[in-house]
Amino acid sequence: MSMIAPIVRFFKISADELFGLSESESDERKRNLRNRWESTWDTGDISLRYSVAKEANAEFPGNHEFLIWLADGEMSFADYHHKEHSEEWTSLYESSVRHYETLIESCSDEALKNDALNGIVKCLRGLDRNDEAVKYAKMHPTPEELLKWCLKGEEAEINIQNLVMNDLFKLVFDLEWRKMDLNCLKASEKIIKTVIDDGNYLWYHSWLMTNCIWQAHCYTAQGQFGEAVEYLRRSVLSRCQIR
Repeated sequence: MSMIAPIVRFFKISADELFGLSESESDERKRNLRNRWESTWDTGDISLRYSVAKEANAEFPGNHEFLIWLADGEMSFADYHHKEHSEEWTSLYESSVRHYETLIESCSDEALKNDALNGIVKCLRGLDRNDEAVKYAKMHPTPEELLKWCLKGEEAEINIQNLVMNDLFKLVFDLEWRKMDLNCLKASEKIIKTVIDDGNYLWYHSWLMTNCIWQAHCYTAQGQFGEAVEYLRRSVLSRCQIR
């Protein structure tokens, strides 16, 4: 299977041509396989998903899309049908790693390659090959998401903290995009104070100050001047914390 990509590149032909498939026959068969594969996500039939993946790779060896089906299918089938670290489970996981490696080395489609990186990290972690998992995680465009699967100890804690803070920033930013929406502003303030529950808001003090000012604007627009004054007072307190 690993020789198919070099052969078709050398002869400047497609894998379908190499195996004697006409374009119309090939396209129709691929559509049928995709439909069957996608149906398993509705039914949750792991066995059928794995079976379709094996069938697709037997008929279209070298097809990167179908190869990642097989790698994913092996890992899922192992998890659902075999005891963790049993001989059968380990064999399927190791086969999955080899298929992911083939994709990472030969696939030019960035989306598929990133999916393969995601899969191999989880697979290697399951096999307790964490050092290898870290290597592949760092090849991904967003390595932090994958590193949480394979880092340990203090490194893992720091990585999780970074992920939480990144997610917090995005969520709060999206909520406050429309600054005159009082409900969103209140939700943003509550989320910050819930996630950072020790009151050590660091530069979020500045964010909270601005949030209070915009809440004061909203209350002023509604004629609730007492509430507006209260939130201006809170903004001053937040400013004092910044200093």
